[in-house]
Amino acid sequence: MKKLILLTLLFVSFFVNAQTLYWVGGSGYWNDINHWSAISGGSPNGAIPNSSTHVIFDDNSGGASSIIHATESVNIASIDVFTENGTIELIGSPSLTFQLNEDVNLNPNFKFHFNGKVLMTPTRNVICNFSNTTFFNEFIINSNYTIELGVINCKSKITAIGNFELKNTLFVAEEVDFVNALVSLNHSVIQANAFNLGVSQIKGIVNTGNKIIVPNTVFTQ
Repeated sequence: MKKLILLTLLFVSFFVNAQTLYWVGGSGYWNDINHWSAISGGSPNGAIPNSSTHVIFDDNSGGASSIIHATESVNIASIDVFTENGTIELIGSPSLTFQLNEDVNLNPNFKFHFNGKVLMTPTRNVICNFSNTTFFNEFIINSNYTIELGVINCKSKITAIGNFELKNTLFVAEEVDFVNALVSLNHSVIQANAFNLGVSQIKGIVNTGNKIIVPNTVFTQ
């Protein structure tokens, strides 16, 4: 009986804390409560996204061109972009961090120009579409699940932490660092000018569809 009560409380707590917020009102600041609504194109509801929030951008988010400024670090559950008319640009300084805990679904109309670090901390298996976004700061993955990231083009460093499966992913980076990681490759390619494995381990290197391409260094397992 006690276990049933505990499971019920955890179930209720999850759905109370989890929320979906839509961006509204065009250009503005990420942490402005006047730009987030519980429904598409609706009135602001006085909330801003947190680590349990599913964030959505669509054609009711703004006009032909909107710019969103992040002046503080961001931590959200997931982000979906369904904008077909107009563009949305997200800007953030190099000192900030954009943390994502679940799925990502961007499209070409969403310009992710967040110049800070991006931190992926999936709490379950995830499938992400970054829509050919180029990252100019460190891209960090800390996970114990299966993650599909598509193409990650990073002009800086990609850091991998944890015990996870990297599936259907292409890393193109200046540097890739594995930090005490155990990574299984599944139809994934890592291409970098420098690759630091340390004491980490990689499974599946010799399997079909998996490659590690490091032109300027010698890869050793």
